[in-house]
Formats: sequence, C-alpha cells, structure tokens
Amino acid sequence: MLFFIKNQSGAFFTSMNNLTKGANAFLTNSGIIRVNIHWKSRRANLEVVCFSVMANGRVSTDEWFLFYNQPRSPGSAIHFSRQPGSREAEFVINLDKLPADIQKCVFAAVLDQGSFQEVTDATITASPQAGDGLTFKIAGASDQQAMIFAEIYRRNSTWKMRAIGQGFKGGLKSLAEYHGVAIAEEQPTPSPLPSPPTREIPPIPPVPPVPNRRRSGFFRKVTVFSIVALLVVGASVVALNYYYPQLMFLLSPRLSSLLRPVAGPSLGDAQPKKDYVAPTCPFTDEQVFDRYHALGENYVRILKLIDSGNENLAKAKDELRTLEAECPPLFKEKNAKEIERLEKLPIHGWIDEATRLNICAGIMIKKVESELNNESRPNIIQRLLKNADRSRNLESDLTNISRDLAYLNNKMVRLIEGYKSNLEACLK
Repeated sequence: MLFFIKNQSGAFFTSMNNLTKGANAFLTNSGIIRVNIHWKSRRANLEVVCFSVMANGRVSTDEWFLFYNQPRSPGSAIHFSRQPGSREAEFVINLDKLPADIQKCVFAAVLDQGSFQEVTDATITASPQAGDGLTFKIAGASDQQAMIFAEIYRRNSTWKMRAIGQGFKGGLKSLAEYHGVAIAEEQPTPSPLPSPPTREIPPIPPVPPVPNRRRSGFFRKVTVFSIVALLVVGASVVALNYYYPQLMFLLSPRLSSLLRPVAGPSLGDAQPKKDYVAPTCPFTDEQVFDRYHALGENYVRILKLIDSGNENLAKAKDELRTLEAECPPLFKEKNAKEIERLEKLPIHGWIDEATRLNICAGIMIKKVESELNNESRPNIIQRLLKNADRSRNLESDLTNISRDLAYLNNKMVRLIEGYKSNLEACLK
C-alpha cells in the first residue's frame, strides 16, 4: 500500500510498498538497486550474506557468494558494505552487469550465537533508481541461527522482489552448501607426540651463584620465545584468513571481521575456473508438465503428512507431561512409528526432481524466446506467447515448490528429533 507523507519542508513524497511474507511485486526493469538490511536489537550480531544463483538455485562459482570478507562480485556487479559494529548492511546491485545465467539474488543472515527469536525489527528494503521501493519486515522469527530474508529475481524482462522470511536449520555451512558454495572442512588438529622418557641425571656439583647474569639470561630467553610464538600464531591466523576467508568466517565471524584489511583473494581466485557446461533436459515438454503435476501431488501429500506429524507430536508432548509412572508400551510404539513414517518420506528425491524440472523450464523458455525472435506470422506468434507464459509460470511454481520442500525437510528433521526426545524421556 502507498502512503503520502508530508515532511518538514512541506513537500510530499511516496513511501515504500510493504510486502507480506510470501508476497512478490515488481521492482524495476534495469539499472541500479540498493538492498538495505537493518535491525534494532543490540544483542544480536547478524552476519548478512547474498547468494547470486542460477536457475537451479546454486551459484556458478564461489565468487557469487557475497559477505564482508568477499564484498565484490565478478565484474563489480554487486558490492557489499557494512560499517564495523553497525546494525545495518547494504548491497548495491547493477542489474545491467549481472550475467544472463544469474536468475536471482538471495539475501540471508546468520547468527554466531542465539537465535532469530531474539532479533527485533529486522527489515529488508530494496530501492530502485526510479519508481517505488519495496520493504519487508521479518515477523514470526524461528529459533534457528540462519534465515532467508528475501530474493530479487528475473521475471520476463523485469526484476521482482519476493518476501520469504524463512528460517534455515544448520547455520551458515548448511545455508551456503544448499546454494552450491563449496565450504572447506576444518582440518583436525593432530594429537601431540608423547614426550620421550626421562632419564636420571647425576647431580651437578654446586657452582658459585651469579644472580644477575643467570636471571638476565633466563628472562631474555623467555621473552624471545614468547615473541616468536606470538609471531607464528599471528602469521598462521592471517594466512588462514588470506587463503580461506570462508573457513575463517565459519570458525570465528568476530575474528574474521577484525582481519578485514588483510583479506586476500576470493576463493574463486584460488581455484581453477570451471568450464561452463550448458544445462540439458532429458524430457519432452509434455513429459515435463506430466512430472510437474506428479510433483505437485506428492508435495501436497508430504505437506499433509508433516502437518499430521506436527499435531501428533504436540499430543504426545501433552501426554508425556501427564504421565506419573513410566511410559506405557503403546506410547513408545506410537512415537517409534511416527519416526519410521517420517524417515521414509522421500523429500530429498522430490527436491532433486524439482531442480531438474526447473532447469527444463528454463530451457523451454529460452527455446520459445528464440522462436519468437525468428517468427513474423501473427497466429504463430500468439501461440508462442501462450507457450512462453505457460513455461514461465511453470518455472515460478517449481521455484516455490523447491523452497517449500526444503522447509518441509527441515521441519521433518525437527519432528524426528522431537519424537526421539520423547523416547529418551521414557528411559529416564
């Protein structure tokens, strides 16, 4: 909704359009947009990130994962900035510089401690060069340490914004890997070697004490050893931040932020460039739509099973609180059956299916657009336009289903943990 507000000078200006969770709206056709994320909670330390992904929802290279230790994308299409200690971050995106295979920019945040239930007044705002901006205020935050705020995505020849506000289980590592970022595993620290056996040393005859000289030499050795040790540790930390900034970010976001001036090249510079492989679709257009309908039916079935599992878990928790003696066998059997039922849900398989079909939808759109560019007959153009709209709607629906299935998968994991905690409580 648009509001007209009068400022101190007496002029009128148009406010932002407010989006609700799940809603989307037109943003701009081209040019530069500014995406601002801010929050008011002093206790919450948000680390804001951006994933610029292709049609399959994954980054083409790690260089398209933007955060404070990697603030610029290839070609300077996206620039990230945040003042140290502030509760505000900004992405400046030049839409005209984005490669054609970048379909959307996903904006998220992670916490190094606590959960998003402790974050207040978190808001994301997208402002184009011309026209009205869009804003989305996060509400109903989850108890997780990562959250996807919103996404800006291509729609035909325009750019739109979708408000998401979805919590993500597993923190930054799971969030980054879900979007195709390769996160280096922390190397295990080798166990110290056993000290050699001591042997008795015969007593040394006493010598006349020289207090000043011995004490001076001892403190000199201690000082030199301490300085060398500090230099070695400092060099190791700087080298880790220089060559592996994302690993340093995962290990200690606060320490990584202190080392920003010595940040080295991005992971994309340290790794060989990957050859681009054009996506392919193994299905015909009609097969894609048939599989899409099957996907939709199974999505609804999974949604109902997750909802029923959630209701049954709430009832089991209530029953567990009223038990005065040990858990009856029937109670244990119900919880075990729910765990077995949830573990058999093939959510990962349907997520993979949605990804494959999304790639196929993108190929269908490009095919129709190519035919439109070479066609001049009005009746054929009308038919191709209908096919183009059909393919774009398919792509949009598949994107939404993929995101919802990922959420349902997280929900399934939490439900299984809840039922297992019931069984563990019965053993106490």
